[in-house]
Amino acid sequence: MRATAIVTVIVASSSWGSWWRGVGHPPPASWAYMFEDFTGEDSADEWGLAAGIFIAQYRRRQSQGPTFRELFEHLLPDTGGVPARLPTEWDVLERRRGNSSFRSHVAIEWRRRGYIEYDRQVTRSLRVGHRFREQSRALQAQPRESNKALGGARSPTATDASEHSLSAVEARALLRVAPTSLRRLTRRGYLHVVECDSEWRYPSWQFAGRPRFAVVPGIDIVAPAIPKDWSPATINSFMMTPRRELADDGGSVSPADWLMRGSDPHQIADFLETLEVESE
Repeated sequence: MRATAIVTVIVASSSWGSWWRGVGHPPPASWAYMFEDFTGEDSADEWGLAAGIFIAQYRRRQSQGPTFRELFEHLLPDTGGVPARLPTEWDVLERRRGNSSFRSHVAIEWRRRGYIEYDRQVTRSLRVGHRFREQSRALQAQPRESNKALGGARSPTATDASEHSLSAVEARALLRVAPTSLRRLTRRGYLHVVECDSEWRYPSWQFAGRPRFAVVPGIDIVAPAIPKDWSPATINSFMMTPRRELADDGGSVSPADWLMRGSDPHQIADFLETLEVESE
């Protein structure tokens, strides 16, 4: 059993910030730290991008937007969509105000940055923002243009890597995020990275641009199941080739397209793990 300590920041009420107004207690430390991470200059873009990916996937699957609660439960799955439980001795209304104020001010920042959009007081109006759509449109041409831009003589291994993956610099430029944000997106599983000749490369299947998507959803579920010894070319071949195990009314689809349709990523992860067991 794991105990969770709730630490309250002792500060003057005037320094709590607008995001915590209306609550009679100062914000717990975990909430203050999480708000800074969600909205800070060096990390807000990665969280906004993660929010946009989920919203696009949800709308594709459900034909409507998720609620704010569903969005934050996806981003903070281990704690039920909040940084930590608020003290039980607080009044119920104060806890509700804290939850609502935290989520609404985080959403305002992500909307300001162009990753999400919504209508006030309208349930399930969450949708992707203009910056997210611009990134998605830019990605649609990427697979064709990347090979032209990466000319010159290379060894077979380097050629394989450059033709089937992006460097960290290229991935960062494509997603328009800071280096720290790219690293965090990678650590949190929203991007798949492999090591090639002592360089970290991002297989191009996850940037197979489609309308409304910046990157393929479900990477955090699928990537851990991809065999570690697969090259970017092998990974892309698997992810982009239609497979009879992934069939719908329109016939077989590739794992990448399966994910783009909002289908269950666990089905692909399970299949990859079966392949790895059979190869042993």
